[in-house]
Amino acid sequence: MQLNRKATLSRRAMLKTMGTVVATGVLAACTPTQQGAGQPAGAAASTASKELVLWCLKFDPHIQGNTNRAAAYEKVTGIKTTIQPRDWPLETAIAAGMAAGVFPDVCQIMGKRLVPLLVKNSVVDITDIVYKDAGSDPQKDWVGDGVPCYTYDGKIYGIPQDISGISFFGGYRWDPLTEADLAAYPPFNGKEAFDSYEQMWELAKKLQVEKDGKVVRWGLSSEGWEMSNFTTILAQLGRKWWDPENKKFDLDNEDTLKALDLLIMTPLKMGIETAQGANVVDSQTAGKVAMVRGNVQTFFCQESLKIDESLFVVPLPNPEAKKIYLGEGGWGYSTFPKVKNPENAINFLKWLTTKEGQYAGFAPTTQEGCYWIGANASKHLLDHPAIKKNGNKYHDRVIDMFHLWYKYAEFGGYFGGLYGYIDQVETAIGAAAADCRTSTITPEQAAKRMQELCTNQWEQYQKDIKQA
Repeated sequence: MQLNRKATLSRRAMLKTMGTVVATGVLAACTPTQQGAGQPAGAAASTASKELVLWCLKFDPHIQGNTNRAAAYEKVTGIKTTIQPRDWPLETAIAAGMAAGVFPDVCQIMGKRLVPLLVKNSVVDITDIVYKDAGSDPQKDWVGDGVPCYTYDGKIYGIPQDISGISFFGGYRWDPLTEADLAAYPPFNGKEAFDSYEQMWELAKKLQVEKDGKVVRWGLSSEGWEMSNFTTILAQLGRKWWDPENKKFDLDNEDTLKALDLLIMTPLKMGIETAQGANVVDSQTAGKVAMVRGNVQTFFCQESLKIDESLFVVPLPNPEAKKIYLGEGGWGYSTFPKVKNPENAINFLKWLTTKEGQYAGFAPTTQEGCYWIGANASKHLLDHPAIKKNGNKYHDRVIDMFHLWYKYAEFGGYFGGLYGYIDQVETAIGAAAADCRTSTITPEQAAKRMQELCTNQWEQYQKDIKQA
């Protein structure tokens, strides 16, 4: 391992951080600083253990990636990692495990999902004991929304694995059109992004398939990841939908109506989108939708689905709009108070900051015609030998996607922050968007509902912080 030996914390200091509550003031924003740093009372004793327990999502690519990483770590350190997959949501499993006294040393978990655990002082602050001690610069060595999604009030609670591209990209299957029919549209016209929403909608209309007067494949869907797309449009329009200085949401306004119009209402009026009752991945996999924006998971599985799909960058709302794309962050690794093997947990996280650690877990996975590869949050992966084309068009398209992902990470940001329970804000925005799509409520009503629900959760969050 290539760690910074000049700034190494003593073992005693590390264990103190893992095992002692540090008395600090409450955040100015009423959010966890050293809570979340999760230091329980009493320093842990050395176990001299050669074991590490790691939980991850019960999802084959995650299990395989962690299996590869565990094998490499054991080879370097002699420490055997036991991987224990768990069902979603992982934060619920961790909380239940803590209550029962059975929980992992380390968990692969999304940064945005840590908030309920942070409120209960149940995540370890690794800013110094991992990043500083390992000599890893959060600003220079990582990209996109990877580190930001684990950062709360300047404290970092995880090592990111990947970044989000939800708001960057869309994808469309070509049929029934041909490459010649697509010459005027990205990527066939040599551009990465559509020139405008109107151009994107124009192609979606051409891709829509009707039979006997009924739509059998809709032109477009944005269903399922509205938070990233919606907040991105607001940010591009220059709207500060959460004001961190005054601790207020600002969602009941004309920019919210514009964002809903671009994301949902105009495609509905054009007859190229409908309420699918399913997210874009499921709808496109089932052949019900031609073009999607948001999660483009089907792009990885073109060979399996027997389709040809192209990737594109979602257009800006207007020529003057800011080039910024907000995401949900990605997956990564965190540790917790009172774990069985604290030294091993911290050393494992340090190892993940190194090139060896990042390489070990980065293994593009081929599975039944799917080529799984993620945009890693670490710059170490830019020269990984696996990021090479092999002549298989489906595989090579994914390699091109990887490089495009990194290119747009420069403009990426995190939609989370110190505004309370992120999942509740996501739910409020997603539910309001869904009701707009079914015409249950108007955009104006949706804006008011978002404002009310987001404000309510913020008030509850502050109460929970005070109780904690």
